[in-house]
Amino acid sequence: MTVAPGETRRRADVVVIVGELPRIHHGLVGELAGTVPDLSTGNQRAFFVVGPNGMSVPPLNGGRKATQLSCGQASLAATLAALRAQYKGQRTSQPVSNFNDFAKALAAAHFPVFLFSGHAAEGLALEMLQGLIADLNRKSRASGLHLPANENGWGSTLASAWMTGFPLRTGFARGFPEFDPWRYDVARMIAAGEADLHLRISATTAQAMEKKRRMALIALTKTQEPVAGAAVTIAIGEAGVDHDAVVYSSRTGSLRSIDAQAASQLPSAATIIRLIATHAFAEALPC
Repeated sequence: MTVAPGETRRRADVVVIVGELPRIHHGLVGELAGTVPDLSTGNQRAFFVVGPNGMSVPPLNGGRKATQLSCGQASLAATLAALRAQYKGQRTSQPVSNFNDFAKALAAAHFPVFLFSGHAAEGLALEMLQGLIADLNRKSRASGLHLPANENGWGSTLASAWMTGFPLRTGFARGFPEFDPWRYDVARMIAAGEADLHLRISATTAQAMEKKRRMALIALTKTQEPVAGAAVTIAIGEAGVDHDAVVYSSRTGSLRSIDAQAASQLPSAATIIRLIATHAFAEALPC
């Protein structure tokens, strides 16, 4: 029930924007509005947007407007729940605006795609969206395209998944990977005083952190000055700027290699972590 960005550009004849999308993806939406899919029976795609009235919507090319699907000021999760219920012929406390137009577009569609991001859609909203897409696939076809708020963050999530079988917030204290998004929430662990060492890795500009009692901070960041509050600061380069890298690309929905834009002598974060591990552990780390 998921689809790649390239397949969306080529085939999606109905595009449904679910909640607010990160600004980095507004260009993709504009591109979709300015092109015609090969499965379309008309000369343009149909656009709908799901969410409360007044929410921010990416601009469409040619001054076009997306049809609003909302329940007034109801939350995104509530609106998706009502949309799903109406599609299945069930009664709702408040009907979704323009539902008949949406139903007609779906009936004529060959390849509807729902664009969404965890940036604005919390867990219940995503669950309702997946349920709606599953319901649509019982009779026809529909897919979802995830557009991450942060490409580096999503790339890290994918790397964690193929290395451990789980996304981030996975622990190894018992010798095997355990996924627990509450237990291994770094911010919660620091606030609760459960951690005595914080290794922070960020190639972007370092931000000063409040010094915690009984917890030392080691900062790996792109900087020329020691990070305030850090016991140790190690300068690293930025992927794709100071050194070649493999990064996640939302435009292709996969990893891609990029050359350094301004190669420097700053080491990568992986190089520093491997050097630390070499001195801290007897066994070599996997690649």
